[in-house]
Amino acid sequence: MKPTVYQVQVRVFLKELQKFYEDNSDYGTLQKPYPANSFFEVICPKAKFWGPLKNILILDSDCTYQWSIVSKDGIPVTFSSADDSFMEFEMLSKDPSPQKWGKIFENPTMDKDKVKVKSTKKDNDFFELDTTLNIEPSVRLKYSFLFEFTDDSGDVKYGSIDPDGSTTPPPEP
Repeated sequence: MKPTVYQVQVRVFLKELQKFYEDNSDYGTLQKPYPANSFFEVICPKAKFWGPLKNILILDSDCTYQWSIVSKDGIPVTFSSADDSFMEFEMLSKDPSPQKWGKIFENPTMDKDKVKVKSTKKDNDFFELDTTLNIEPSVRLKYSFLFEFTDDSGDVKYGSIDPDGSTTPPPEP
C-alpha cells in the first residue's frame, strides 16, 4: 500500500517581515536570519497540527509530508540550500531518545533532544520527509527550518521559522 501524502504549505509574509526589521540591517544573513515566527501561516487541510498557531505537528505512521514554502507577495521562496536542506524537530516528551526517534524517521541525526531530518528529495523548492510504520499515537513535534529569498535589491536573504511550542496565540498588537 502506498503511504498517505500530506501537502503542507507555509506562507511567509516577506514584505511585512522585511519592513519590521528594516531598522536592523544585521538580520537576513545566514548567521542571523530574519526570525519569521510572527510572519507565517501553515496551510494544510489534512495533516494534523496542534494548537491555534499550528505550531506542533502530530505525525501519522507511514506517511509522506511534502512541505512547500511560498510568499504572500509572489516572491520566490525556497528552503535554504546553505543548510543542506534539513528540518529540525524537537520531540515534546519528557525523555526523547534515539530509540524513540528511530521509530519516527529512518536515520535521523540527533543533537541533544532535537533531531535533524534531511529531505528525501534533492529539491529546495519543497521538503519531503517520510515517517516509519512504528509511530506511537499522538507523537507531537515542534518543527523549525531555514528559508531563503532574494530581496528587491537582488541580495539573497535568510529567514528562520522556529515557532514557540506554546499553544496560545500571541497578544494583539
